[in-house]
Amino acid sequence: MTTGGKTITGQAIIFACLFCILGAPHAAAQSRSITPSVPDYRQAAPVDQDKGRTILEAIRTSAIDGDFYFEFQLILRPKGTSTRTIIPGRMWGSRNERGPVTRITLRPGSQNDERELLVQSGPQSAVWTYSRNNAKAAAAQLNPSAMFEPLAGTDLSAFELQMPFIYWNDHTYEGLRSGNFRVTHAFLMRPPVEIANARPDLTGVRLYYDEGYRTITVFEILGPGGAVKKTMRLKDFHKVSDMFFLRKAELRNETTGNGTDFNVLLTGVKLDLPRDIFSPEKLSVSVEPPPLKTLWKSR
Repeated sequence: MTTGGKTITGQAIIFACLFCILGAPHAAAQSRSITPSVPDYRQAAPVDQDKGRTILEAIRTSAIDGDFYFEFQLILRPKGTSTRTIIPGRMWGSRNERGPVTRITLRPGSQNDERELLVQSGPQSAVWTYSRNNAKAAAAQLNPSAMFEPLAGTDLSAFELQMPFIYWNDHTYEGLRSGNFRVTHAFLMRPPVEIANARPDLTGVRLYYDEGYRTITVFEILGPGGAVKKTMRLKDFHKVSDMFFLRKAELRNETTGNGTDFNVLLTGVKLDLPRDIFSPEKLSVSVEPPPLKTLWKSR
């Protein structure tokens, strides 16, 4: 990566799905802030679907070194108003035999509003949730319909957290898209039967992969006629140890114009987290963050 005229080596690590980590070797870039590519549907040659499958497999199998922790804020920005709603959160991430796994606490410390999520990504994906205002109930696995319900009053849902569309089998590589000094690879992912039945208004997801940063920088959730319903954009990242982690992402509801920002405040890397905190049976047990002195503060 290039910033301030200096080349930085390491891993470029960001979220795909907000909370699903993708990692890769170092990449060359112009700055830490990423401007998504503008679609350019002109192709100089037929699109090579074999090349697309190779790129998609690299996206699916990316990983990082060790576990991680984020302290973050979700900031709800309703269109046409200066009102801002801030929802604090904590996140622990790792990888198991099924793929990336993330535990999320929304509104930690709030007895009535604290909510736990366990997001298992990969080909056999699943999401479980637990609410502390109903302590007698066990963690519940979300069905396909519940995956799309808003979280904490934002436009963010478990569907965006999990990003199951990375592993959908029905997909088309659409080739390169250029603009704003970046070039990305575009993929159109089509939902499987169980998702299509639960949400017939969801016709697909288009994702953009930046080969320079080696990560997904934008994905669009599509409705009838291919209209864009939601857009998730990677906005900025920061270096922690020898890796680069997401610092800011933005989810925009293209129908209402409302936005939800994801801002990282503190980051812990190369951790060795207890395996049982990523078990649905342990969602009712609170997890303490790493010691403050071991965390990196976003600047």
